[in-house]
Amino acid sequence: MFPRSRAQFEAIKRQSAAYGASCAERSRPGLLANIDTVSAARDMDAIRAALGERQISFLGLSYGSFLGQTYARLYPRRVRTMVLDGAVDHAVGPHAFLNQEASALSTVFGQFARWCGASKSCALHGKDVTAVWDRLLARAARTPIPAPHAAGGPTTVNADAIQMVLPNLLLLGPTSSLLPSTWPELGTALAEAQAGDASRLADNSSVGQPQDAYAAVGCQDFPPQLRGYGDAAARLKKVRALSPHTGGASEAWLMTLLCADWPVPPGNPWVPEKVTGARPILVASTRDDPSTPLVWAQGMHRQIEGSGLLVADVTGHTAYFNSACARRAETDYLITGRLPASGGCGA
Repeated sequence: MFPRSRAQFEAIKRQSAAYGASCAERSRPGLLANIDTVSAARDMDAIRAALGERQISFLGLSYGSFLGQTYARLYPRRVRTMVLDGAVDHAVGPHAFLNQEASALSTVFGQFARWCGASKSCALHGKDVTAVWDRLLARAARTPIPAPHAAGGPTTVNADAIQMVLPNLLLLGPTSSLLPSTWPELGTALAEAQAGDASRLADNSSVGQPQDAYAAVGCQDFPPQLRGYGDAAARLKKVRALSPHTGGASEAWLMTLLCADWPVPPGNPWVPEKVTGARPILVASTRDDPSTPLVWAQGMHRQIEGSGLLVADVTGHTAYFNSACARRAETDYLITGRLPASGGCGA
């Protein structure tokens, strides 16, 4: 997952190429080259036309924010209202994509560790959670920890796999009300692994459990543009300096590896998505989002003429899921078309 030698990097490239080739072989001819977000946005407009609607109202969360922004760029007059929450900024390029997301995830992990140590709802309550984490990684690096009850993941878990649990289990912070917070699950998973059973970590790790559509679309829109092992090693060194305890864990690093040698050239690579001529669009974010950092929402806001920016002062992925205040503001805007009077929100 995190290559430590040229040989490991070359093995990752071979796996990426083989995975992409298998996707191409098992899908209709030419499909793999036509599943980028521009194509998806055109499909959305075909649905609009089939429904006989003149305009759409759209709530785009996480990747859906980029889909919505792309739709608004292509069809600005067909947008009635649009919320883009958990913004994915297509202008940042592969280096900032990795550095900014890994740094944001590292910050949120620190918040989780403090919450877990202080909260009675966390299985590691009263402990130095960062120290527990560091010792668990060192132990798993020496000898993978058994995962005898894993439902779909691997039967043992190494340090890389444990780190790649974080992009999944840091998503919903302690203020999440629409969906249960994922932080208690992470605390329980770490406590169980400390006791010798890493099954819960195995089932929540991104390692060894690829999602075909996720990979294929991501390689079209967010290509890593790697220039060999030296480039990959330099990126990993930089990102580890930015995230000393979490080691660069992020969806961006996962995408870097999945697309390391993808056989289809990217159809929609990095570029700003400037939107003009649309009705006011609302961009939203939490203050600390482990998956889509606030800086991406700020960048998207600058690219969309006349847009508003709503920032919820909470932690977690998307304001909609982690702030009832933001959820009310977004819903009111979608119904009325009026941007929120305030650009800030609490829990």
